[in-house]
Amino acid sequence: MKTRSRIVKFATTLAVLMAITALLMTNPAKAFRPTAVEFNFGMIGITRGQTARLSMLNLGREPINLSLNFTDSTGRLIKRSFETVEGGHAIFLDLTPGTVDDVAGRFQIHASIEAAGGGGDTGRQFIPTLEVFDNDTGRTQVALGACDGSV
Repeated sequence: MKTRSRIVKFATTLAVLMAITALLMTNPAKAFRPTAVEFNFGMIGITRGQTARLSMLNLGREPINLSLNFTDSTGRLIKRSFETVEGGHAIFLDLTPGTVDDVAGRFQIHASIEAAGGGGDTGRQFIPTLEVFDNDTGRTQVALGACDGSV
């Protein structure tokens, strides 16, 4: 009788441990995955007749909350846009020197994107780009990819 009771307890304990293991393997904890990431571009110069376009493509399936930012060489925020981008869609923010105080005729800028949402490893669901194009022809003069700080 005691042997049967021990076997039942052992089998029950083993079944509970297997169920817990299966549950943990099929539903990994999301707390260890980053949920926000920032992409930065180096300083670039634009002048009259040019536009800087900061873009983000969401390759994920879930919407992502973004802050697209342009700052000057002193770190002063020039232009910002808060957007929600659905999966498979893109968003952009344009900056032309005529929209800011550019008495020198040439304007040094830094672009960055802060992203949150989309679940999981958000850094691998985005393609950020910074483009400078000629306003008259629309021709791209510079196109850059961003660094998320992981390199």
